[in-house]
Amino acid sequence: MKWRWKSRSIHKSFPRKKVSKMMVAIIMMLKWMCGHIRRDKTRNEIIRDNVREASVTDNKREVRSTWFRH
Repeated sequence: MKWRWKSRSIHKSFPRKKVSKMMVAIIMMLKWMCGHIRRDKTRNEIIRDNVREASVTDNKREVRSTWFRH
């Protein structure tokens, strides 16, 4: 399994079901780090902001802007 932190993508040969389980595990770990539980019903974006983890769309925008030298 090849994991790239910058693009947050797993190698294409990895099954989609496993990828979604991996993403759920990452979010659960981030919630645990913040001290939230499932009963709190906090959104994933709020958790990512608290941990200061960049979202996938922000990373894509940054990479695309470097492609076109902006």
